[in-house]
Amino acid sequence: DRHNMGGRGEMSKRDILERHQKSGLDPLERALLSERRKLESEDEKVGDYANTVEKLLREHLDTMIETGLAFSHDFQGPKLGLKIVVARYGDKGRRFVEVDAVLPHCEIANKLKVKDELIAINGRLIVEPSEETFEALQREIVAAARPLKLTFIEGEAHASEHDLEDAIFALVSKSHATVASAQAHLDAALLADDSTADVARVEDAVGRADDLAAAVAAKLDADPTATDQAKNARQITLDNLEKVRAFAAQARLLGAKGDVLNPIHPTEAPAAALSTNKKTTMTTVGLVLRSVIVAAAMYLAIAAMYFVIV
Repeated sequence: DRHNMGGRGEMSKRDILERHQKSGLDPLERALLSERRKLESEDEKVGDYANTVEKLLREHLDTMIETGLAFSHDFQGPKLGLKIVVARYGDKGRRFVEVDAVLPHCEIANKLKVKDELIAINGRLIVEPSEETFEALQREIVAAARPLKLTFIEGEAHASEHDLEDAIFALVSKSHATVASAQAHLDAALLADDSTADVARVEDAVGRADDLAAAVAAKLDADPTATDQAKNARQITLDNLEKVRAFAAQARLLGAKGDVLNPIHPTEAPAAALSTNKKTTMTTVGLVLRSVIVAAAMYLAIAAMYFVIV
């Protein structure tokens, strides 16, 4: 079944990419080896063997596609910009067509890597290639009409690429958390009687956001083959840095004025701040009314004394 043939189970993408380094033959190759032994012992006909092998490869490819470890490209130009060879996993593993070199003019030079497997041409699976059939396969690729659709399964060289993406996305997650923390402390500074501690924390967040943006930039600069999605992380962390800097500027104003009653977000003032403003307004109105009442009482008292004297 697909679960067994694809070798997924509880394996991560990195586990799948390193399956041959870790355990030699994977489930697909063990199944193919079993079929070859049946053929050699004459327990299986050649036609049945070929059909079974193609079925196993199709299930394997479907699993790799579902896992995000396979991709296709429609080549437009006559020259593909890649070199291929027939490879084999160990002495007993299956033979397959492997990318041996990727040239600069390859249309997918930023994605295709050495050790990737070429598994299908225009949707047709490459089943058990050999040195004898390899030349015919090459001639077929050269003579085929363009666009030419080639399908690849990522090889073990992609493991480091996924490590880079995981590391970058972890930094982006921390960057988002830093923005949320800075905003929370700014909100707290708005409501507190003494905002000094929260203002300081917002200032500290600027340093953290700056460090995270620099870390992402360093990782991307060290590996120019990073995916577009990973490259977008650079701008995300820079945007987050600007947000935190804006929060810090507001916090400094609060600290300088010693006034924590102005709303942080003009369109979304916190309910507690509004409540505080209401209480302050009510207190002011009460004082005014009390002054008016006292003045009126004094006026009446003076008028009464004047009437009595007269």
